[in-house]
Amino acid sequence: MLPKTSPAPLPDFEDEATLYSLSSEFFEAARVLINTSPIRTNYALVTYYLSGHTAELLLKSFLFKNGDTIEDLRKRYGHDLKFLIRRARLKGLPISIATAQMQALSGIYCKKRTEYRKKTKLHFPPLDLLFKEISALQVHVFDQIVDFNEFR
Repeated sequence: MLPKTSPAPLPDFEDEATLYSLSSEFFEAARVLINTSPIRTNYALVTYYLSGHTAELLLKSFLFKNGDTIEDLRKRYGHDLKFLIRRARLKGLPISIATAQMQALSGIYCKKRTEYRKKTKLHFPPLDLLFKEISALQVHVFDQIVDFNEFR
């Protein structure tokens, strides 16, 4: 049984740092699941959902830092990873940050196929390659949102 503790208070605002922080929490959860042997269930679908949500929040953090509003990020851009990647490229996301696996996941993630099952065959990108892309994006976004000059 887990100890009873009060959860940390949630911030009452959203900015690039809170979006980034939340993306890191989702990514850590995905990493834990991928490294946990299934006991009664397969975690693959949940791991893909967490990975897609991580990528979405990282891209939105990058876009917010580069001038997009929270309102646009919520309502206009939605969960479409391909659209978010295109927008991020326009805002300066370098081509050296690979996104092929995130784009391959986009249709499944955007249509909530990782949340609601249907009897159709889905083609997922390899998790190891997806994690590699997300990790590279995470490093890049971190470097964009943290001003190291503040700490000197």
